[in-house]
Amino acid sequence: MEREKYAIPIINKLFEWAKEQRVLPKTDIGVAITYFLHHEKGLREYLKNGELLIDNNPIENKIRPLAIGRKNYMFAGNEQGASQIAMFYSFFATAKMNDVEPYK
Repeated sequence: MEREKYAIPIINKLFEWAKEQRVLPKTDIGVAITYFLHHEKGLREYLKNGELLIDNNPIENKIRPLAIGRKNYMFAGNEQGASQIAMFYSFFATAKMNDVEPYK
């Protein structure tokens, strides 16, 4: 597997380097190294399992319209307006999930 062949030796050296660093934990580099070291188990699992993705961008992109809609509800004017906006978002999201063209 490509990850095992190329990435694991690099990651091993990087973790070795990070563990040797003596920096103040509240500095930017200290926070970054601590974050990196706390995610070692997950990163190593990603390297072993070729089916895992390095990030969750596909899911983030799917839920982004819902998150934006949630922010827009605050500006609906009143409860009835917010309810109607939520209904439209639900309608369009359901149509999209079922490969239905909602404007037809």
